[in-house]
Amino acid sequence: DVYRWVGRGIIKKLKYKAFQQGIVVTSIRPYHISNRCSQCGEEIVCSCKEKTVSQNLKSDSFFTCPNGHKGSVVLNTARNVGKRFLSYVQ
Repeated sequence: DVYRWVGRGIIKKLKYKAFQQGIVVTSIRPYHISNRCSQCGEEIVCSCKEKTVSQNLKSDSFFTCPNGHKGSVVLNTARNVGKRFLSYVQ
């Protein structure tokens, strides 16, 4: 797939240029990033029409997890990305 090849080239150049400026760039695997609660890790359900989050990811979507945690889908996903990143660098 041409787009994947182009994307890898861009990431490689980005990492190289950032390293020259003293910035570390890393990537994370996106598996289970948007469909897990950032507080407890349970699978969450989007409040919009009871779909899973990965099926209906919008900026105005809210979620509920089985343990009662609620919030913004986008903010939850960002928290999961941050946690995944920290787990790689620690």
